[in-house]
Amino acid sequence: MLREEVERVAREAAKNLREMRGKSGLDEVLGYHEGDPSRRVDRLSEDYILDSLRNLGYDFLVVTEESGTIGRKEHEMIALVDPLDGSTNFVSGIPWSSVSIAVYRSDDFLQSTAGAVVSVNELESYSYDESGVYHNSERLGEVKGRNANVILSYFDETSVSLFSSVYQQFKGHKVRSLGCASMDMIITCLGRVRAMIELRGRLRNVDIAASSSFCVKLGKIPSILREAVER
Repeated sequence: MLREEVERVAREAAKNLREMRGKSGLDEVLGYHEGDPSRRVDRLSEDYILDSLRNLGYDFLVVTEESGTIGRKEHEMIALVDPLDGSTNFVSGIPWSSVSIAVYRSDDFLQSTAGAVVSVNELESYSYDESGVYHNSERLGEVKGRNANVILSYFDETSVSLFSSVYQQFKGHKVRSLGCASMDMIITCLGRVRAMIELRGRLRNVDIAASSSFCVKLGKIPSILREAVER
């Protein structure tokens, strides 16, 4: 099954990252994407995933955070890849990062066919296909909400006032900024935290392609905050 193949690639890439931990030079900055650094460890993980996807035997057009678009114009499927979400955490020794892969049929780019997010530290996998969602390859049933009193929020010096306004809706909640958008979104949709709020406008499609599709399969639809809060 495609889901199992994609999950295996993501899991092996996460294992490869675990084996690299502590090696020198991984934090070397090779460039920047929209202000975010691209480090050597990101490129190494990307190369590993590209090789693994080629070995699956499908004709992929691959879109990655590091190298952009790779592959032929005529293709069978599209793969959106974040080879290391939370790279700052990874090189800092903070155990909260992941590998994300979302696959789309080339004629339906609006709905992901299959995908997986695998945490680097715990090697926990969250995957999906057209039939449902899975945790560590076991199918998940209905996920009930919890009375979580934590929100995850990303803001910077340009959005502090906006965060202050948004927080009025979550008085009494504890605020965390964990640094791995894909895993943050997944634990939010699983009800472990109340909400994840990105106020910087810096999330890219590769960051959350797999995690947002996982959430949609759970019936949890990510939304954009518009006029709900006055800037």
